[in-house]
Amino acid sequence: MGKTDEVILEVFSDYACPWCYFSAGNVEKLKADHGTTVRWIVYPLHTEIPEEGTDLEELFRGHETELAATVERLGKVAAERGIPWVARSRTYNSRRAQVLGKWAESVNRGDEFRTAAFRAYFVDGKNIADISVLKELAGAIGLDGREAERALAEHAFEEAVDRDWEYCRACGVTSIPTFMAGGKKVVGAQPYRTIEDLVKTGRGNLITL
Repeated sequence: MGKTDEVILEVFSDYACPWCYFSAGNVEKLKADHGTTVRWIVYPLHTEIPEEGTDLEELFRGHETELAATVERLGKVAAERGIPWVARSRTYNSRRAQVLGKWAESVNRGDEFRTAAFRAYFVDGKNIADISVLKELAGAIGLDGREAERALAEHAFEEAVDRDWEYCRACGVTSIPTFMAGGKKVVGAQPYRTIEDLVKTGRGNLITL
């Protein structure tokens, strides 16, 4: 197949979104298969969660049955796709990780940081709002943990996250992952071919799974 870099694929995502985690492999495959240019946009997911985290049962109080079914389904999807996964009982605020992710992108380590953050959250159960955890992730991908801490302390990349959040609102994105290219978009953990079609032919519409 020919290279499909005529349009940019914009991926609206968050490090604490399981369906975004499951979809990251398809995005990487598109890049490998077609040389697709990808722009990752961070989304404001559950901004009310404190940095120390919240138990999922508390977050979904009154919907415990739905929560149990969702956790079971996520485990099955991960197993079917061969993706590492450990069921978790607690969730954390992802804003600080988004900020550090923007710093990592500025030094050409955005993809590596994204992979490390997803694994830290969904496999290792770590608090990605914790500065020590984020420094550890930076070090694991070959970056200086002290520089990472400085980037957070100086708030140098807060504005980049704010711009992404505003762009999400401007584009009418209310659920993630959302994939957008050429003015068309699809929503949800779509099959590879659906995203490929979006990029290659501009065939897309709003499909929520």
